[in-house]
Amino acid sequence: MTFTSTRSAGSGWRLPNLTAPIFQLVAQVQAHRRHRQTEKMLESLPAELRKDIGWPASDATDAAPRSPR
Repeated sequence: MTFTSTRSAGSGWRLPNLTAPIFQLVAQVQAHRRHRQTEKMLESLPAELRKDIGWPASDATDAAPRSPR
């Protein structure tokens, strides 16, 4: 006599259900990091180049300070 056991599709932990939110968070952190690196690179350019490409001025007399991220 042979015994077989099968689990139904809905029982137990499913790996994709656990890892998807973690991968989404990692992707968001990576995107934010790339965005911040790009901003830093653009802000390090000379003022004349930033003006030519339309990058907003970043001087201390700015009336509306940027919100922290």
